[in-house]
Amino acid sequence: MSAISLSSLPLLLVPLVIPAVVAYFALLRPKRRLARELTALRQGLCVGDRVVTCGGIHATVSGLASGTVQLDVAPGMTHECDREAVIRVLRPEVPR
Repeated sequence: MSAISLSSLPLLLVPLVIPAVVAYFALLRPKRRLARELTALRQGLCVGDRVVTCGGIHATVSGLASGTVQLDVAPGMTHECDREAVIRVLRPEVPR
């Protein structure tokens, strides 16, 4: 039996490196982009924005604090939740 030479070592590592690179570009990078977009969305909240929370509640932003959002769920009914609970801002559709 002969020992594996050092010159063939990079060829042996290729099958391990290729799946790692594919996983990075297919899984990790899109997750980071989505996280950055959600952070920007939450930082850009304004009073009067229509939002959807992770629980599916549709509401209007009535107040903002450093880590929380005051939401008007129905007339006379407000709800305070974490900014992290907001997952989408509903923009009015532009008629064509």
